[in-house]
Amino acid sequence: MNRPHLYRIDLPAKPEPLVPRRLRAEVGERVGPDGSVLVPLDLGEMPTIIERFKRQGVESVAICLLHAYANPAHEQALRQALAAHFPYVSVSSEINAEFREYERTCTTVLNASVMPLAARYIDDLVGRLTVGSGSIPLHLLHSAGGMMSVDAARARPLTMAMSGPAAGVAAAAYLARTLDLPRALAFDMGGTTTDVCLITDGVPETARQRKLGDYPVRLPAVAVESIGAGGGSIASIDAIGALKVRSAELGRGAGTGLLRPGRDRADRERRQPDPRLSQPGADLRRIDPARSRARRAGARADPASLRPVAARRGPRRGRGG
Repeated sequence: MNRPHLYRIDLPAKPEPLVPRRLRAEVGERVGPDGSVLVPLDLGEMPTIIERFKRQGVESVAICLLHAYANPAHEQALRQALAAHFPYVSVSSEINAEFREYERTCTTVLNASVMPLAARYIDDLVGRLTVGSGSIPLHLLHSAGGMMSVDAARARPLTMAMSGPAAGVAAAAYLARTLDLPRALAFDMGGTTTDVCLITDGVPETARQRKLGDYPVRLPAVAVESIGAGGGSIASIDAIGALKVRSAELGRGAGTGLLRPGRDRADRERRQPDPRLSQPGADLRRIDPARSRARRAGARADPASLRPVAARRGPRRGRGG
């Protein structure tokens, strides 16, 4: 069963295609699953396809052919035909050389979609570092917790999609090896979520496929799972007296600080701050208030707003919100 919400029949069964029909094109060719060429590639259609894409303002192109993982020759020929006309070309046999056409296509298309943005960001970063420090080697973290070169990041920027959580896991794995811990758990609580990853013999658990939104991404990544709310989530008691934990609204109110969400500045000034998850922790002496971000920021919630939550001794260990 691959439905993410088994009982939500009001949701669409499948996500929308990543590329609209008007921006998709076919070429005459066929490679068998064993890599044999059943139908030679017909490049005679390429001028028409290139002209059509240019009229649509296409900047980045993804190439995905059936069974290209077994024989990438046709994809490489298409890359050569397109490279002179489009600055960014993503090839499935290089991004994810494995069978399963849908997953491979999604991964390749997502990679192509972020190539322009990532390339501009990386070029700007390299330029600024060169001006400030001269020519220095630069490596970027990827989703599996390792490092890659700037050129690799430009070609495969999707591999950086989980690089933030992977950094915390890499640090935890280093500590586990240093302390000679055969089994460890990386625990990374941010403002909205708490992420964990298992570490065995100093090596983090990895996954071959993850989800990016509703779409599969078949690239190696640390097996980080979000198990709960973060320090900036809001703890409250609902109308029937049950304890609830919900995410803060995005924007100024999010994070572990005590700024509360609101529709405007005046509304924020009228209302008392809602207690964040970090506040009951401080009230129950599970967090040192002197070291909290909220105290450093000089903000403080009304203690009366914490009493209903503290009275219930929650959120408590072992009890979900």
